[in-house]
Amino acid sequence: MNVDEVKALANAIREEVAKAITGQHDTVDLMLTALFAGGHILLEG
Repeated sequence: MNVDEVKALANAIREEVAKAITGQHDTVDLMLTALFAGGHILLEG
């Protein structure tokens, strides 16, 4: 994948997540960063 494809994928994921989670843009960005870096995520609500 090139940078443009990754950016498009991240934006598509952001849009879908925004349908269910509102007001947590920074958290979603951190979640995507961890996922793309191959890490794990624990979300508590």
